[in-house]
Amino acid sequence: MIGLIRLNNFMFSRVSTTVRLDGLVRINGLDAVEFADEVPQELVSGMNNGGIPIGKARGAYTCSASLTFFEDEATVFMKLIAAKDPTALGALTAINFNITVSFREELRVSTVLIGDATLKGRTNSVGNDANALTKQVPLQPKYIMQDGLSLVSLVPAI
Repeated sequence: MIGLIRLNNFMFSRVSTTVRLDGLVRINGLDAVEFADEVPQELVSGMNNGGIPIGKARGAYTCSASLTFFEDEATVFMKLIAAKDPTALGALTAINFNITVSFREELRVSTVLIGDATLKGRTNSVGNDANALTKQVPLQPKYIMQDGLSLVSLVPAI
């Protein structure tokens, strides 16, 4: 395994990065972790055509994530997911899980929670070093929290 892991196009050493499944099981063999979320905003125009904007409207919250494993470790990850819910009978897309990514740079520590995620698919490719087989696992999370903050309220509406 290479001594580096890519987190959203930034390289960190494996020693300074920890990835856990549901906060308990440490995940090894990762080549890259990608995550993104956004709440789009657009200007709301006035009643007359070409009028000045009168405010902003928020769009729907969207988020996505993906994990890229070295080929052998991808199988271990899939088995860990399947073991969470034996009643799913191997249907990995039906099982919810959380991924916690912690990374350190000197004295700064950042933590990302990819919450309530499900698997969307799998693709094979070549890794960052251009010679290792990797498997990318796209995830569909419900929310992403970075350093304890989220772009949306996680308290359900009453």
